[in-house]
Amino acid sequence: MKTSQAFRLTKAKVWDGTGSRPKNRKAYICHAASCALDNPWQVEGIINNLLDGYGTLEGWLYYRGFLPYGTNDHKRVQATRHAWLDHLIEHYESLGD
Repeated sequence: MKTSQAFRLTKAKVWDGTGSRPKNRKAYICHAASCALDNPWQVEGIINNLLDGYGTLEGWLYYRGFLPYGTNDHKRVQATRHAWLDHLIEHYESLGD
């Protein structure tokens, strides 16, 4: 499967951050990949590499100063996840992958 398609299927399972999280949506990209793909390692490996040792996007955002520590702004974090996935989809499509 092309990487862009794997990210597209994963994005469809990521919660948007509004209201209560439905059971069929996941807060984390890697959890969504596990639900959306037979081989989630394709997505998980890229995400883990880009997070550079941070376990979650929130941890990376806190460390970089983009999100105040202790903030529980689910809508903002989930919007960031969706934007990141959109960027990754476009990136891999531009490579033909």
